[in-house]
Formats: sequence, C-alpha cells, structure tokens
Amino acid sequence: MINAHTGSVQLDPQGESYATRNRGLSIAGIGAAAPEMKLHTVAQAVLAGASPLQVLGMLEDEQVAPRGVLDDWCDLLEDQRALPPEAWDVLAAEGIDQDSFGPYDFVSVYLNNEMYGEGPRGDRIRGWDQSDSLRVKLINLDEHSHYYRLVDFGPKLHDDIRSNFSSGSHSFEIMSIKPAYGAPKVAEMQWRAGWGFRPHYDVIQQPDVFPRPVDEERLSPYLDGHGHVRLGYQYSTAARGGDFRFNPPPFIIGSTAHPSPSRLREGDGTQGLVIGQMTEGYGVAKMCSHRQHPLGSFCESDISAFNPYGAKNIDTDGDGNPDVLWFPPFLRNPNPAGGDIIPPTGAWKTFLWINPANGTLFIDPANPGAGYWADLTYAHGRPVPAMGDISAEIEAPRASGQVFYQFDDLFHDNAIFSPHPTSSEPVRDR
Repeated sequence: MINAHTGSVQLDPQGESYATRNRGLSIAGIGAAAPEMKLHTVAQAVLAGASPLQVLGMLEDEQVAPRGVLDDWCDLLEDQRALPPEAWDVLAAEGIDQDSFGPYDFVSVYLNNEMYGEGPRGDRIRGWDQSDSLRVKLINLDEHSHYYRLVDFGPKLHDDIRSNFSSGSHSFEIMSIKPAYGAPKVAEMQWRAGWGFRPHYDVIQQPDVFPRPVDEERLSPYLDGHGHVRLGYQYSTAARGGDFRFNPPPFIIGSTAHPSPSRLREGDGTQGLVIGQMTEGYGVAKMCSHRQHPLGSFCESDISAFNPYGAKNIDTDGDGNPDVLWFPPFLRNPNPAGGDIIPPTGAWKTFLWINPANGTLFIDPANPGAGYWADLTYAHGRPVPAMGDISAEIEAPRASGQVFYQFDDLFHDNAIFSPHPTSSEPVRDR
C-alpha cells in the first residue's frame, strides 16, 4: 500500500504483523516435545562426536533423553491424530487419566508450528445443538505464542460433489463461514445482528447464516433502523458477563445523507443490540482508557497519524473537513476489562494490529516481551502462551455442521486440526 502520510510504499498493517512475526521465528522456538526436535537433538549429538552406542541409546532406550524412542517419534510424525506424551503430562496435572480426556470435548496441541488433536471420540468431536457449550483444552508445547481461532463452517448448503460424482464424503460444499471463538469483538456483534450489520448500508442480512430449523431455535429478534424485525444469535447471560449495548447513531446505520429513521432496538423495544461485556473468545483490546476518556464520549486522542490510509472522522475547527480521528463512544465497551468493537473498516481496521496508544505492533514498544497488540484484539486469534495452556469454553451460535475448524492464523498452512462432528448432518435441514 501507499502510506497516505508519507507517500512511501509499505506493507499494510495486517501484512506488517505477519511479516514481523515470521521474521522473528527460529529453531529455538520449536518445543523440545516435537518429534522433529528430538531427531534434531540426536543429529546434533552425532555432529558433536557421540559414539554409536550413545546414539543408539538415544534412539532406542526409554531412559535416555530425548523422551521416547525413534518408533514413537516416527508414529507421531506420520499421524497428528494422537497427543504427544508431554501433552498428557499437562492433563495429568489436572488429575486426568490418559485416554479419559476428563471434562474436555477435544484437546488440541501446538507443536513445531503444527496442531495435533484427539478427544473422547478420537479424531472426531461430539455433535452439538445451538447454544451448547463445548470445552477444548489448548496446549502449547512450543517456545513462542500460538493463536487459536475456531471457525464455524455451518452445514452443507448443497451436496453436489457426493450426489453427482459419488465421492467427497467430507468435501466442503457451499457454506457460510463465520468465526465463533478467537476473533475480534466485532464478530460477536455480527452474530447478534445475524451477520447483517454493514455501516452506512442499513441492515443487509446475509443468506444462509441460519439455514436449518436447528439454527433458529435460540435466535433473538431485534428491530433494524426501519423497524423491520430481524433475527440474530445472542450469547447467553452467563456467557456475556454483563451487557454491552451496541447502539450506533442513525447516520451509521443509514448514511449522512439518508440516516435511518430509528436506532437498532432489541425485541423488547430498548435501544441498542445487547452483546456481552466479557464474552469468552472475543477480543479484549481497549482503544482508550476509561479514566482518561469517560464512557459516553469519544476517545479524544487523535490517532490519524497511525492510520496509514489517512482516515479522519471529526471536524474540530469548524471548516467542514474532518481533521482528527477519534474513536466513537458507541463502539466502547462499558466494562474496563472488556474489549471494544473495532470494525474492519477503513478508519478502524488498522487498529486490529496497530496499537492506537503508540502506533506500533506492540503493547509496549520499550518491552516487546509484553506482547503484541493483536494479542488483545484477537486479530490472529486468542493467544496461547509459550509452553502454556488454556481451557476454552465455547458457546455454539449454530448447531453442529460440517466441521469444527480450529487453526492458528499465523501458521494457517500447517497449524490446523479440524475434527468432524459425530452427529449425522444432512444437507441444510438437520
């Protein structure tokens, strides 16, 4: 892109994030539990002058490091549908016996920038109904952060490959892909709007977001800017952890020239669409401090210099031209610990990766070890810390469909593990 302030060619903020993160990768980031790293350890020992007997011990003796033996490492290399022993150590610390999986519906493990997975149903996961909760254990055995995002593919909307070509039992037919965990806060708002809210275009409902009766059982009505009844998914009261009313002004719902006649309203007539203050799995980044900029007001710090597209939205000197970029009050979460809605629009998409407080990718550029701004926005997913683990509680906005699609956005080519649900899932009308 061309930076609107400097005229220079540069990576866009998303590309800068990917490039910076990948530039810092090295073999030191691969966890010792990886079978590839165990083989590397043996190779290093050979290069350092280990005797044939010592090397044989490393490959065949359970009591000699690295952990396990060559056959175990090769099995794991060939089949990622099993957990490494080091992952079972993490589960054992929770009192979970091997192969029981305790309370978890699935266990996903990051290792050598790939994902391994297994659950009570092997490489599949139980089917679920709309609003069911699924528990997933995320274990990172690498020496750098990984990210977790769950995408709901929904049901197959047709079955042409199987019906016309007698193949493709797990083919991905036309689908409606939506993030359901490890996504920016704006994704939760879109579930509530039925994936129909587009700034300045009224409410435009996408087709086939909730195509089956089982996807409509727990939908909640709301009224758009023209008083039309719409449907969307609202997370449970327990999951929301307090209410955050998304209440954009009429010119945002419609346009400056043609504002909507009324605000968005819940089915009971109250203004604003209710989403959660603290819904798990959605971003927690704050665009400004409640102490410095009270709720109900703009974040009155001009961040236009950090937006390379040159966006500005407020005219402060009365000349009819916007001269600053202030974050608006209707996108601010009332909970000091809850994430703000950062829309993927020209004005705000930059700040899914760029910290509005300092214009860098980092939470604190003086201390890069404190993490990246994207760790808070969930622009790459929910972070799973190096050599750490998370127990994720995931509320399902739709009933089980084609696949439980899990991945790390930074390593999407390799770090994917996506079990298919065990429930039968006929096309469209389960």
